[in-house]
Amino acid sequence: MLLRCYLLLNTHTKSDAVVIGCGLLLYLQDPGVNGEALTSHADASEAIGCYSHFVFGLSKVLLRCQRRHVEQVKVVLPVILKVLNVAFSESDEEDTDSLNDLSSAAISIGSSIQEICQKLALISRSRQRHIVESSSLIVAKFSQFLPFCGLSYFGLLSGDLDKINDICKESDVDIDEDDFMVCFSSAADGASLAVIWGHISAEVEEAAVEQLDIVISKIRQDCFRRWQAIGMFKHILISIDYPWIIKSHCMDVLLSMIDGIIPEEHIGSDDDFSAILPNLFTTLMAIERIMMGAPDLPLRRKAFSALRKVVSDIPCSQRFDTLKALITNSDSPSMVAILIDIVKEGVLVDNHQNNLTKDQNRKEFSKLWGSNALGIVEMILRPPKGGPPSLPEHSEPVLSALNLYRFILIIELTGKTNYTNVLSEDSLRKAYSEWLMPLTTLISRILAENDQDDHELAESITCALAPVQLVLYRCIELVEESLKHP
Repeated sequence: MLLRCYLLLNTHTKSDAVVIGCGLLLYLQDPGVNGEALTSHADASEAIGCYSHFVFGLSKVLLRCQRRHVEQVKVVLPVILKVLNVAFSESDEEDTDSLNDLSSAAISIGSSIQEICQKLALISRSRQRHIVESSSLIVAKFSQFLPFCGLSYFGLLSGDLDKINDICKESDVDIDEDDFMVCFSSAADGASLAVIWGHISAEVEEAAVEQLDIVISKIRQDCFRRWQAIGMFKHILISIDYPWIIKSHCMDVLLSMIDGIIPEEHIGSDDDFSAILPNLFTTLMAIERIMMGAPDLPLRRKAFSALRKVVSDIPCSQRFDTLKALITNSDSPSMVAILIDIVKEGVLVDNHQNNLTKDQNRKEFSKLWGSNALGIVEMILRPPKGGPPSLPEHSEPVLSALNLYRFILIIELTGKTNYTNVLSEDSLRKAYSEWLMPLTTLISRILAENDQDDHELAESITCALAPVQLVLYRCIELVEESLKHP
């Protein structure tokens, strides 16, 4: 039986071999087929050995497939998981060697899928570069229409689409309102793409009769135009219709607009910025997605740099609320930890500026920033839904929150101040009893349970909680010392 199956795998086309192999695996592990055969230990070990041979064979076949890779993986994975479940559930301790062979075979499937993904990513990047290079001439011809229509890079980047609206309204043909809105949505995408292509290709820039460097320099000098331009990029960054290479170039243009900008307090009404904030917030969320989902490390680094710089460019009066909204709307513990670290940087900068000035309004603003930061700490260490945070799943944001709390304590203790009210007796006792001690109890219980388990997962949990426990004890020491010597 095994020989016949092996021949089938090697004599059919690669795609057919995957389907046949998976079908045979399901056939072999069907209780109605081999249930009686697994009554003895020898037969059980032999059956598991058959599974191992087939899984190894499928891993090799997957690598030889020349097309429809994703479809083949979707066929293989459910079958492999089902076979593993049956084999491990029906085996005993005497089948250890056979199960180890089957596990190795399963790992070979994972290795094959990893290699396939790497090949696909390489092919995708190569194709994207080729498409971009071959499309430059076509885009250049389209860009020749921009000056004819009275459109400029500056107007497109700052969201000034009145020219397009005028063109549509001057038409003698009645335009359906719904169709007009669809047209406007596409125009917003095209506005950003037109400028991005000016960055990609000198031919496109020349065809549009533009000098992008001068346009970007002009936008950098006007904070409102700069925020509008950043908000315009949301159409490209958040869409799934554009390849990573376009988003990478989009990041380049965005960074060129905010690199070297010195954040300063916005002079004007909050209503002016509030009108821009929704688009800016959407751009920030799109940047977060790129940080988590981009396949290339350089692009993820660009996204991280853009996130920090865009946040720092937001007026101080709105910056904390923006960060809090990003934290609240994020379902990634790693991203929450990064955002809390940015909050900590904001507290540091604000404290430094506070030390350089004697302006009472500045000190009041510093107090507000620090108090709000403590609200973030409480949100993480004592979640709104109640109870201590979930560990070890949320060890990263918990560690960042503890570091932020310790940082605020040290600032106030060193400066012999209490702007944030963090050193008041009520605040200290609340932090001790509601944040720190429940967390200590939780970590102690998890580590005690881990001591009874001797497996790799327990070691990983211990490693994840070790830095959390270290900073937690430092916070407890500071709080206890402050309570003894108010």
